[in-house]
Amino acid sequence: MPVIQQYNFNNLRNFSYLIYCSKSNITAIIDPFDGFKTKEIIEKNNLLPKYIINTHNHWDHIQGNEFLTDSYDLEVIYQKGFEQDFQGITKTVNEGDLLEIGDEYILEFQRSPGHTESHLAIFLKDSLNSSIKAIFSGDTLFNAGVGNCKNGGNVHDLYQTVVNIYDELDDEVIVYPGHDYLINNLKFAKSVSESDDICTILKKKSQEIKEYNEEPLSMAVERKINLFLKEKREQLKNHPEFAKNEDEQIFIKLRQLRDKW
Repeated sequence: MPVIQQYNFNNLRNFSYLIYCSKSNITAIIDPFDGFKTKEIIEKNNLLPKYIINTHNHWDHIQGNEFLTDSYDLEVIYQKGFEQDFQGITKTVNEGDLLEIGDEYILEFQRSPGHTESHLAIFLKDSLNSSIKAIFSGDTLFNAGVGNCKNGGNVHDLYQTVVNIYDELDDEVIVYPGHDYLINNLKFAKSVSESDDICTILKKKSQEIKEYNEEPLSMAVERKINLFLKEKREQLKNHPEFAKNEDEQIFIKLRQLRDKW
């Protein structure tokens, strides 16, 4: 996978990502947090940065923009209609717009409101067959969880984003989230549902992870551990606490429980 995962060693446990073409080294940077460290990665790997893409406007997903645009000639890409969210945007995109990363990969932009109204999710596609290889989910879908809706978000929109995008992805698609909350999210999931999958993967990851989760998870794994996805929501309909709830109500109740947990 042509992706460098940059963990930022901050209290919010942010991930940034560099997507590159192995032939031309043309690179897109997603949600830069520490621009200096991103530049070190660029220099070490002889990459040619051309784009910054911000999934949303929260400070921890844009604060590296200025350092990098001062260092390189970069386009800063954001969702059309939200140009006032922050300074420095040079190119806007609509849902379904495509961006070529050299001649090997294509990025496709998807509206994914919920955590914020202006949130973007990004598909990584193979340029030869257009199959989706990965999704950069920002703060909509996390490993074993979803984003909160406390700072400009809407839980009903987040539910629709999960149903329309994440519930539809193939099992093989790799998820690259905006933060590493895996262990905490698994502990929350276990507090709600002590399924074998959740307990097994929590134990395994607790033993493996030293500082952060270095192994991106597939949608197949997410469907085993993420209570907010369709498979687990269906199972929760047999749970006493959720038995009388419709699908969206289960999602909202889970988000409320996670907010208080």
